[in-house]
Amino acid sequence: MGILVPLFALSIPIVAIIGSYYYKVQKMKLERQALGGGDLRLLEELKQENASLRKRVENLEMVTSDPDISQLEGASTQELQHQIDYLANEIKQLKVSN
Repeated sequence: MGILVPLFALSIPIVAIIGSYYYKVQKMKLERQALGGGDLRLLEELKQENASLRKRVENLEMVTSDPDISQLEGASTQELQHQIDYLANEIKQLKVSN
């Protein structure tokens, strides 16, 4: 009888730890099921858009910091000139409106 009390006292934390783990696993399963196919598709689209925007920002940083346009990756000179002209027009419109 004397050994049962310490054994019982040690089993309570062990059961609590196992129960907490089981609860977390079940919660993660429910969250994963909640993401449907549409949500995953939207997530992939947003990842691609984010990568595209990141590349555009890098190109704009390159244009503003380095006058040598030929160092830009993945863009032709004509595309870059078009972007520069577009941005210049946007800046002019902002100056006029202010």
